[in-house]
Amino acid sequence: MGSIKQKRAVSLSLFFLKYFMYLCAGALLTAFCAVCIFNTLVFNQMVYAADYAQKEADRACGQIAAAGQVTKEDIPELCQYAVFDPDGTMREGSIGKRESGYAWSAVRGKSADRLGNYYKVAPVADGYCVLRFQIMPQFKSAKLRRYLPNPQNLILTAVLVILLSYTCFISVCFGRSLKKKLHPLISAAGKIQNRELEFSMMTSSIKEINTVLNAMEQMRIALKESLERQWKLEQSRKEQMASLAHDLKTPLTIIRGNTDLLHESELTEEQEEYCGYIQSSIQTMQDYVKALIDISQTESGAPIEIRCVDTRAFLEELYVTVEGLLTAKEIELRWDTGELPATLHIHQGLLHRALLNVFSNAADFTPQGGTIAFYAAVKDRTAVFRVSDSGPGFSPKALTNAAKEFYMDDESRSSNLHYGMGLYIASMVAKRHGGELILTNADYLKGAEVTIKIPESMVC
Repeated sequence: MGSIKQKRAVSLSLFFLKYFMYLCAGALLTAFCAVCIFNTLVFNQMVYAADYAQKEADRACGQIAAAGQVTKEDIPELCQYAVFDPDGTMREGSIGKRESGYAWSAVRGKSADRLGNYYKVAPVADGYCVLRFQIMPQFKSAKLRRYLPNPQNLILTAVLVILLSYTCFISVCFGRSLKKKLHPLISAAGKIQNRELEFSMMTSSIKEINTVLNAMEQMRIALKESLERQWKLEQSRKEQMASLAHDLKTPLTIIRGNTDLLHESELTEEQEEYCGYIQSSIQTMQDYVKALIDISQTESGAPIEIRCVDTRAFLEELYVTVEGLLTAKEIELRWDTGELPATLHIHQGLLHRALLNVFSNAADFTPQGGTIAFYAAVKDRTAVFRVSDSGPGFSPKALTNAAKEFYMDDESRSSNLHYGMGLYIASMVAKRHGGELILTNADYLKGAEVTIKIPESMVC
């Protein structure tokens, strides 16, 4: 077992803390700049200080009280005013009628209202003069006061926008950096998922990610060794099957030959019956051996002899063989060949065997007097061979598993006439030709349908 050589790495908490510090530093810098800008505006007399209006109101109240009367020239720039009779009737002023009640409350002792306005009261002849102002910074320019919020709100809004933009920027940077740190992990997971195990595990600069990568490295090595062992066992099994099949041919041939010689001698009726049992069993064993040899040949992966074969002759030979296969069960054969090229680029023996296996499987499950249909054509430079039967069709389980090795568990198509190898061999032959075997249930005959497709590279 190997381990990853780690480069200098930091913990995940420090990685998060770094970006949090960036965010805090940006917020402090923004606040500091806002304060500096505001102080610069005040220093350059572009903005009045927050208590400027209050001071001006105090000064004006003193002047008005001393004069005993009020004129518009006495009202400071940042203040509004109202003059009341002793009974509370507003005589004049720049404060609206609806807000005059708040101003009269100031005469009664209230110095502020719920709207954030503050009041100063100066007695005049036959009444009171009330000045209203706000304690907050204000632009010195009347135009700026008219079209812009007060400097305090304007600067706060700008600070919030800047902080929001900066937070988004930091979030994007954090996401990109984290994605980069996670890239070795994502890459390794993808390769292991696709069983691409021949690669060197990359490292990250995050300790916790490297810990996961180390675990994945151990898993990669273990999975690789497991798959190699599995492949070797599979290869060994296939070689043993091939050797067993060839080793069985000789003793079976000897037994069959001696049984044939025994048949030629004078035997009692009981002996004849026993010889028949022996010959039947030998034929069954030979069928098993033939199936094992076919499997070993199709699974070996050795190059097969692909050549251009006369299409008409190939199909005529197949027709003669299939017709003889179906005659015993009185099964109707419907033979349809569409547009076909003069030649096909195939291994004649293997494809003949594959199609015969499909027909044999269909015959096993087609009732006596039933129908099997064959269709062959080339569409879009792909050769299509389709066999349909009027049997019970494939069960949902068989549609997935019927082409697997030794599969015999299809309850809808139960039979003791096959060994679960026919469709498997046909599938292997199709794959050796670069094609595929497709299992469906046919609408045409309401039974099973098996299709072998060979791609355009196999069409001459």
